[in-house]
Amino acid sequence: MPIPSRRQVSRVQAVYLDRLVLGADDQVVMAASHRGLLNAALAWPHARYQARSGPNGADLALIDVLLHEDIPARFTHVVIGSGDGLFARAALVLAAGGVRVTVASRSDSLSHLLRRAAADVVYLDKPRVSMAA
Repeated sequence: MPIPSRRQVSRVQAVYLDRLVLGADDQVVMAASHRGLLNAALAWPHARYQARSGPNGADLALIDVLLHEDIPARFTHVVIGSGDGLFARAALVLAAGGVRVTVASRSDSLSHLLRRAAADVVYLDKPRVSMAA
């Protein structure tokens, strides 16, 4: 799997920041393989970083955070920035604990299981919809 460059990580960050409202108290947790971690950390400062290599390593590192760090006691809302169905169980567990789960994903990459587990979805590849009349 190719290692994302700092420029690519910065572009992804810009899309997320355009589509999601992040406040001063919000926590961003991101994960990468050990090879991609440096570029991710340099391009997206002030996040919490996890590293795990191997098949689905970064996803599994994030799932560990979601399932094993008592998220419902600490947060009322979580955004899962992935369309991978691996996150569906974690989304369901969080929702059962009273956490509102939003998924941020490209439309063609969103698992049906994850879509059903989320309270709402933000599509990263579609134009923003204005609710103002």
